[in-house]
Amino acid sequence: MAATAAAARLLNGAGSAVVVCHDGERGYTLDTALHGAAADGSRYLVAAPTEDAWPEMPVGRPQRVAMTIKADAPLPEVRMNTSQLSGHVMLTRCSEDEELAVLSEGPLPTEIARALACWPDAQLWHVEPLKMTVHHVHGSHSLDHEALRPRAAWPSPVEELEAIEALRCRWGTHLTEIVPALRAASSLTAAFPDAPGDAHCATGRAYPVAVTDRDLSFLVTDGTGRETVVVPLERPARSVEDLVEGLHEVVASASRAI
Repeated sequence: MAATAAAARLLNGAGSAVVVCHDGERGYTLDTALHGAAADGSRYLVAAPTEDAWPEMPVGRPQRVAMTIKADAPLPEVRMNTSQLSGHVMLTRCSEDEELAVLSEGPLPTEIARALACWPDAQLWHVEPLKMTVHHVHGSHSLDHEALRPRAAWPSPVEELEAIEALRCRWGTHLTEIVPALRAASSLTAAFPDAPGDAHCATGRAYPVAVTDRDLSFLVTDGTGRETVVVPLERPARSVEDLVEGLHEVVASASRAI
């Protein structure tokens, strides 16, 4: 469940994508593109490659390519890769009718629709994952086509930022007062000798680096050392409010046990 949800979040728009293919004569790498899901859940890639940067993509003809999507911690003071999805997908350039259907999603267009509307000479490519491997805090998992089918996954990248802001509003910017409880409640802990970015300047602080509907990952700093702790929630969160209340319950329970 955690692996399929992590893959869904990445395919639905989290992180940044790199696509690689070979036309039989030379290899191509495309690292300037926006990926995500449309309103109906279909996955797409929006790109505007130059003639030499990518082979010609005839409309409606699928092309097998390698795709890697990497997500980093959403905090500027922390440089850390939090999840990655890599494997093979089928890319198919969409017709004008399909592009118009995406552009007419409604009053709240998705990132895909906005990018297609605002990016000069942009093309819309449908993404059909075949077999991919997701790497995240719970390990590495190989996923087949069925596990990679379109599905909703909370939170979106915007909702993740909203959740982190809500946590900091509740417990302070650096969550200092609940650091002992986070350590006590964590189910997974990984220690590292050096802190990323500027985090080594802060002691006794917790930086939220990844948010899912079932757990939160924090980078906890102590002098020049750091550790990543994963705090599971007692029940899945479906909103920012759910997440904050769920962490409050976990922290309260862990604090009583310390």
